[in-house]
Amino acid sequence: MPTNFPICGAFNMRENDPRGWREIMSDTVIIRALLDLEDSGFDLLFTKVPGTQAYLWPLARWPIANALASAQLKVVGPAGPSQTFVPFDYLRLVARELLPNPRSVDRLRAEVEHLFIVGGGTHTSAPLGIGNWLSDAFAQALGDQAAVVQEDVLDFHLTRRKSRPANPRTWTKDPVATRVGRAAKGHPLDASQRERVIGFLEAIFSRLGGLLEPSQHDGIIQEVLKRASRVRYDEVEFSSILDRLRPRRIYLEEAAYGHYAGYNRLAHERGIEVAELQHGWIGASHAAYNYGQAWFDSPLTSSLPDTLLTFGEFWSEELRIPARSVPVGKPLLEFSANGARGYLERQPRLLLVSSVYETEKLIAAGVLLKRLLPDFWEVALRPHPSERANTELIFADALSHGVTIDREVDVNVSISCSRAVVGIVSTVLFEALPFNVHIGVIETDLAEFYAGNNIFPERLDDEGSFSKFVNAICSVEAPPGESGRAIWQPKSVEGFLRYSRSV
Repeated sequence: MPTNFPICGAFNMRENDPRGWREIMSDTVIIRALLDLEDSGFDLLFTKVPGTQAYLWPLARWPIANALASAQLKVVGPAGPSQTFVPFDYLRLVARELLPNPRSVDRLRAEVEHLFIVGGGTHTSAPLGIGNWLSDAFAQALGDQAAVVQEDVLDFHLTRRKSRPANPRTWTKDPVATRVGRAAKGHPLDASQRERVIGFLEAIFSRLGGLLEPSQHDGIIQEVLKRASRVRYDEVEFSSILDRLRPRRIYLEEAAYGHYAGYNRLAHERGIEVAELQHGWIGASHAAYNYGQAWFDSPLTSSLPDTLLTFGEFWSEELRIPARSVPVGKPLLEFSANGARGYLERQPRLLLVSSVYETEKLIAAGVLLKRLLPDFWEVALRPHPSERANTELIFADALSHGVTIDREVDVNVSISCSRAVVGIVSTVLFEALPFNVHIGVIETDLAEFYAGNNIFPERLDDEGSFSKFVNAICSVEAPPGESGRAIWQPKSVEGFLRYSRSV
């Protein structure tokens, strides 16, 4: 193991005292249910997808965790109207099928030492196109040694130049996904294979002891069958990419979520290290980063990344995962915070941050804040990315009371233009710490697990607490400074380069 960069996190904690560490985790009923199952010695967890070397449990774990959250915590995001498919969308589909795409990963032939595989949705403003705050700074620091492959479509023929990735060494994996989807649809699992997958899931449902609603079973089964039917084709395609590019390291977004378990395993078979770049909130209550004994020193271990590259040491303190943690920071946040205007130079503006959970409570808070604040104060609601297509519908009540919508692409710009940030469980609350703003957390059952009062003491749970918070942010005094060094590692690009050069 390299020693020229800092290492922290659950891997080291587990080696010292796995059971004792479990005792102090502030986990939810969902995490406890998953860990109990995985600590139980249940051999069925090592069942493979029929006809492949992939394991079923990694494919099923995240859909089951989501269903548990819906059943136990009652946290269901709002549903918007279906999107209209306009004629231009048909043109785009035809172009994707028939025209050669010069930015398809199929055209990436030269070997690269460092391969970034990202969703492509972590957008930020950039002078020469669409920036990606997750990978751009790190990939560009590595220069020609690195390539970025994004899941999102890059329609090179139809996309305006200013809407293309700012990093010129970016390719799209969409043609691969199209081929995989077509193959899986044309050659689905046969009846016997489907029965084996369904039998596996029904055994899992039984072991969970009724925590899931029976009405949820079919949705989980259909999702896992869909994932299982794609495995053999997806792994053939990814093996071809690895054999062609021969990377030394892979930086894989959401590597710990399960749907990339096969990518992790195939990389490990070739001796390639897999690191996950932290992209949002992680902690003891996040199902993708807390695992039971079945995942440690077992065949399942290879389905997880080797390393978590975190924003700071804080984020790995309560994780239980067989991976080392290396704090490298977040370059765009660091750059933005260092260049932010002083507190009194900003407009009187409060940023209200949505995280899709408990939307009605968030809207009620926005209406109350707008009523309590002087008229010249703006209350700007920042939708979660999944809410942007239906923002006006979801937040109609808040808009009718004078709340505005924050449409800025870069959240750091939104924070640096505000004097206060309020939310429930959003990562933006943590991102606001280096910006010297007032931060308020709307008190809910979820907030207990995702935004502890040891970091966010300003809790908003009744009109009195909201009034006190409003009085504080209306004063001319800036809030106490918060460096957040343990939360946001400084000198992020330098730290990443030290890690990337380690053997």
